[in-house]
Order: sequence, then C-alpha cells, then structure tokens
Amino acid sequence: MVDLFAYPGFYSNPDLLPTRAKDWELGWRYLDDGWRFKVTAFDMKLTDEVVFVLTNPVLFIGQNQNVGRSYRRGLEAEGHAPLPGGFSLFAVGSYQESQVTAGPNAGHRVPMVPRAQGTAGAQWSNPDWTVRLAASWVGPQLLDSDLSSSRPGLPGYATVDLSARYLWRSLTLEASVSNLLDRRYASRGITNGFTDYFTPAYPLGARLTVMWSF
Repeated sequence: MVDLFAYPGFYSNPDLLPTRAKDWELGWRYLDDGWRFKVTAFDMKLTDEVVFVLTNPVLFIGQNQNVGRSYRRGLEAEGHAPLPGGFSLFAVGSYQESQVTAGPNAGHRVPMVPRAQGTAGAQWSNPDWTVRLAASWVGPQLLDSDLSSSRPGLPGYATVDLSARYLWRSLTLEASVSNLLDRRYASRGITNGFTDYFTPAYPLGARLTVMWSF
C-alpha cells in the first residue's frame, strides 16, 4: 500500500505492478562445539522492481514506478568463535552487485544498495549477564532516484554499539547505547538531479528496557 500510494507530498501510481523475484541460494555451514561458520552465494532476478522516480525534479515531485528488470548477486558470510571465560567473537558481512538490466537505465547500479556491509564484535556472557560490543560498516550507495548514476553517492559510514542484558528470575533488564562514538553521518539520500538531500542518522542514544515474565 505504501508503494502504491507513494509518500506524503507525492502522488500515487495506480498502475504500479507488484515486484516479482526469482532467486537461488547455495550455502555451506560448519558447526562444532560452539564454532559456527556459514557462507552463502545468492542470485536474485527481479521483474518490475519498485523505485521512487522524480517526474518533476524542479518541484521535487515524483511517484513510485516499476523500473523493469534488475538483479542482485553476491556472497554472505558469518562466523562465531567461542573463547575462554565466557567471551566470544562474531562477524557477519555481505558483498553484492546490483544492476538494472532493462529500460533506459540498463547497466546502472540499483540506488540505495551498498556493495558491501558487515558487523563484527565481541560478547561476554554468563547465566545472568550478557554484554555485547559491535562495530558495523555500510559501504557507499547511489542516492535514491539516481537511476542514471550521475550524482555523487551516499558515503559509507561506520558505527559502534554497546548493549548489556541482566536476567534475575522473571525480570529482564536491557540497556543499550547506539552510535557510541556519536558519529555524524547520513543513512539515506535522495536527489532531484540538481540538488542532493540527506537524512541524518540518529546521534548517540541510550535505551533502557525492563521486562517481567509471568
């Protein structure tokens, strides 16, 4: 429904078709005494993929449209390694290529699809406590609506997050700090062909959650 009727301030497209996908995956997994590794290759072909297109760049007016055909193919990998004393290391990452394969923008990358991204970190846990420190990285992306790949892209960015959880009987306390280093970056960008607009990501933030099970 959101794709069909666009966003507030933009007009709808009743002729919008649903996106169809054909995909396959081939993977390998290893499990042994707490050690976990997994690698997956994937290939996805999409028909009538929905993207936001500026039909009037001057007034910044547009609608969701079908761009024809596109593909995404790449690799995903993840691993978990236990260490003495309740510590462990973990990592997950992916690399993918994306491309529009039909229409006037054939041969160009799909906007807002990073080639590479990943998360790695360390965790300590015992029956009562779990503490987790993770660093995440997202690679550069094309701006939304830049189907011709003509504008400078959205820069890559990295963040660090910290979380802790405490269990006591039926009580669970969870505390987390996101963007621990208070990095300033944009998580999304869109262009009208002349000017680029960016969505600032959340700065340093904290959250406390209390749960009681019964």
